[in-house]
Amino acid sequence: MSAPGYAWTCPSCRQENGAERENCLACGLPAQFTARQLAQMKPDNTSDEKARDGQGLASLFLFIPEGPIALVCVACAPVWACELVAHGRIIAASVLMLATAGVGAAMYFAIMRKQKWLAYVAILAYLVCVFCTNGQSG
Repeated sequence: MSAPGYAWTCPSCRQENGAERENCLACGLPAQFTARQLAQMKPDNTSDEKARDGQGLASLFLFIPEGPIALVCVACAPVWACELVAHGRIIAASVLMLATAGVGAAMYFAIMRKQKWLAYVAILAYLVCVFCTNGQSG
């Protein structure tokens, strides 16, 4: 087997290899490989995937105090909105549901970007909105 004649990246370990390399410098996979050879090399690469899964779980644990608060607020919002509609406060119910969608989106972005301050701001803004829509008697 000969070198490919161009720089290549190993599909198994992502090592960049020069044009003169017949085998990957890091894992030894040939530049011209079969599906069987690639499959045999892949189990060594699963630790990266497990590490990424662990990071996702860790980012959820980062939001333990804020996550349940947001979840309770979002879960209770339809009941609050129905109560507002029953009392003829349709605009307040609409504002409440828009705020619920907003806090859901903000919490999603906060978790994805690991920005705890965004979660705090979203929950605070939501609680102010809930107070304003439910705090006044109709």
